[in-house]
Order: sequence, then structure tokens, then C-alpha cells
Amino acid sequence: MDNEKLQNTSNTLPLKRSLKGVYVLSFIIALLMTAVSISGLLASNTFYPVEDLRKGFVTTDIINLLLALPMLICGYAFTHRGSLMGFTFFDTRW
Repeated sequence: MDNEKLQNTSNTLPLKRSLKGVYVLSFIIALLMTAVSISGLLASNTFYPVEDLRKGFVTTDIINLLLALPMLICGYAFTHRGSLMGFTFFDTRW
């Protein structure tokens, strides 16, 4: 009986509300960030007409795709599985 209690509580997070809305918003943010970053890389002359803008924002687009997007997805995956480690990447205080 004690094993059943441990197994049942191991997948629950100490939350007061559902994360469904946060998941939906995060998915929308991930899609928009991916679309904007890829379009900024593919059409950098159109989005960033000045060389100084291109130097700064193309780097930001690359960082968004290589760091920010995977962190957002990992946070979503960890919290969806019930891991507290997901809150390291995925802030749900708001």
C-alpha cells in the first residue's frame, strides 16, 4: 500500500492551477519564434536593411533557434511528465 502511495504522488506537481493555458501560450510562442527567426535568417536583407541591424539580429535569430527554443520545449516536456526540473526552464508563476 505504501508503494502505491509513492507511485501515485511521484507524477504530481505542487501546483494550485492547471497548466493547460500556459502550455497553449508556450506552444504559440514557440511557433511564432521559430517562424520569425527562420524568416529573419532566410531574408535578412529584407528584415534588417542596415548592416548593423543584420549583425545584431541575425545573431539573435540563431540564439533563439539554438538555445531559447530547445529550452522552452524541454521545459514543456519536463513539466508535462511531472518533473520539477521543468520549472527551471518553464516559468509558470504568471
